Amino acid sequence: MLFLYSNQRETMYVISLCHLQLLLALYCQNDRLNRDRI
Repeated sequence: MLFLYSNQRETMYVISLCHLQLLLALYCQNDRLNRDRI
């Protein structure tokens, strides 16, 4: 992962991409829990 830091824009892109996937996973998990509750 260290070699990515040479290109900051690429690093930010990768980080934001991972962050989006994490948020999406949390959202889907939350959605599933809410559906089970009803």
